[in-house]
Formats: sequence, C-alpha cells, structure tokens
Amino acid sequence: MPRHLSIVLLSLIALTAAIPTVANDEWIAEDPAGITGPATVPVGEGAVSFGFGYDRARSGRARGTSTGAVEVEAGIAPRLDLRFAQSLGYGRAGARLDEVETPAWGGVSQLGLRVELAEQQGWLPAIGLLTLARTEYGSFRPMQEVEGVALFAAALQDGPNPLTAHLNLAYATRLDPEPGERPGLYGVRAALSRAVTPATVVGLTWLNQQGERGEHDENLLLASARHRLAENLILGAEIGTGVGAEGPAFVAGLSLKWILGGR
Repeated sequence: MPRHLSIVLLSLIALTAAIPTVANDEWIAEDPAGITGPATVPVGEGAVSFGFGYDRARSGRARGTSTGAVEVEAGIAPRLDLRFAQSLGYGRAGARLDEVETPAWGGVSQLGLRVELAEQQGWLPAIGLLTLARTEYGSFRPMQEVEGVALFAAALQDGPNPLTAHLNLAYATRLDPEPGERPGLYGVRAALSRAVTPATVVGLTWLNQQGERGEHDENLLLASARHRLAENLILGAEIGTGVGAEGPAFVAGLSLKWILGGR
C-alpha cells in the first residue's frame, strides 16, 4: 500500500472510531467505497444515502469537480432489490472525452435491479448480478448505456474483526456512442475491507476503468471508512488518488446512509 494512503487509512480509522456510536453486538457489514456487494436488501426494507464528493484532475483549465448524489435501495422480492441513483456535478462532469475548457453542469441518472444468486459456501464466494440503465447528460447530447456487473464477496476471516474480499466485474454498452468513443467499456473493482470495531469498517479499493480509443485505462486507489452512528444511520468517508497519468490527482467524499425498516 502506498505510504500516503496508509496514513490516510489510519487517519480515517482514528476519526471514525472517535465518533460516538450506539451499543450494538453485531459487527458492521458495509461495502467499501466503489463496491457493490451481492447481498440484497430484505423485502419491505430499504435505505436512502446522500453523498458529496470532490475530485481534481492532474491537468486542464477546469480541473475540479464537485458532485452531490442521492441513492435509494428497496427490497422488492426475496433476493431482489431495486436501486435508483441521481448525481449532479459541476466542473468536468459536464464534458465528454475530457475536452474541458470551462466548468459545466452535468449529471447521471441510473435505475437498476440487483439479484443475489448464491450465498458464500466455504471458499466459494457469495455471487450477485446488478443490471443498470444509465443516462449521462451535460453540455452534450445525452448518452444512454446499459451495464451489467457481476458481484462477488468472500469472508476471509469470520468472528471479531471480520476480513472480506470484494470483486465487481462490469461491462457497459453504449446505445448511441459519439464518434471516437468505444461502443462498450469494461471496469474492474477489487477491495479488501475489515471491521476494526463493531461499529467501524475500513477498506481499500482499486478501481480500473477502460479508456477510450488511444487512451490509457484510468486507475484509482480509494481508502474508505464506514461508521455506525446509530442503529440505522451510517457515516461514510473516502479519499484517494489516481495511479498513472489518466487518473485524478485527488478524490474525496462523505456520505450519510439511513437504513429503513430495521435492517
């Protein structure tokens, strides 16, 4: 692990552990930043999350992007949940193909279904599948795409301080790509997470996103922490940096998640 991310991760642990929490014997089991787990929301329950993020590119006239987002999850059938997310950003969020001269508004709307296919059996991981319909818009013609994501999670150590490995394998198909854009893009996200207290879990995530034709893939390292403030309230924090010339210089985010229905 890079030295500066080690320092960041330790700082996140110290910060979240210092925040008061409620007594709860159950160890927290929240996914690290950038990861979607295979476990679905139980029927009749749900969650609402609000987040704010900022990232800064390594070069260009408009380098910073501020983003706000809301995400809703609802269990609609056994092992099946519905997911809706809406984000709005200002900066590079409104541009395509990284041709950014001036800051612009942009956003992403997405609707998806997640199905839990199998629970973990021994060393065989839990498996799920997420399908998403997404629309991206800004100072350009709206872009629609459909994405499928294979979801894997495996507990490497149970009991106190559980350690979990996560993997997401994604492929997005663009319905009407612009000239110079790929008709489809793959993405890989892998992470390790560990509960350091019953109320706090930390994680380290590597994200890889395929680049456009003639461009390198974008790689990102994220350190994150999730902390249970109350029985149904989770605070999240993350910070990271790009690896290589294509990645951002700096990424940071905060989130607050309300769990509905006693999950």
